[in-house]
Amino acid sequence: MRINLLPLEYRPRPLVELRRVFLLTGAIIFLLASLVFLGWNYLTCNSLAERIATLEGQIAVYDPAMAELEGIEAFIEKVRQWEREVEKIGGLYPPHQQFFWSLAATVPQEIWLTEVEITPEDSLTIKGNSLNFRAMGRLLENINGVAFFQSSFLKEVQEITRNEITLYQFEVEIKAGRDRQ
Repeated sequence: MRINLLPLEYRPRPLVELRRVFLLTGAIIFLLASLVFLGWNYLTCNSLAERIATLEGQIAVYDPAMAELEGIEAFIEKVRQWEREVEKIGGLYPPHQQFFWSLAATVPQEIWLTEVEITPEDSLTIKGNSLNFRAMGRLLENINGVAFFQSSFLKEVQEITRNEITLYQFEVEIKAGRDRQ
């Protein structure tokens, strides 16, 4: 048996101690894990920085187009507002265009109109002239044949002779509203 009389501080320690090995191994593992984590974060940050730079470049390219698009959208909204205003204004007046188109289709070539009056009750009074009396009859037949007009009648006819030329002045009353398409 061997007795060691040296105080504890002077006694030789074993070279490999289990507690030191675990502590050293834990420190090395922690250091390596930290390095791997930092490396992964560094690469991820660099990748994200490159993607951000790419996106900023794309945004810089598309900014003028977006500004132009916003200008076009503002113009389209203005046009739509104008259309709504025009529709409001158009709604204040009766649809006289149908009267005129229907009337223009019925007038024979031998007749010329001098006055067209539209009353609020959807009736027309037309005055005109003709050199041919039968042309006035064709005018009345044509008017009665149009689906948009209900009826027509000849209110007045005057025969005027000037320099051996006979001219017929007439006035026709037309009721509209049979078929509004």
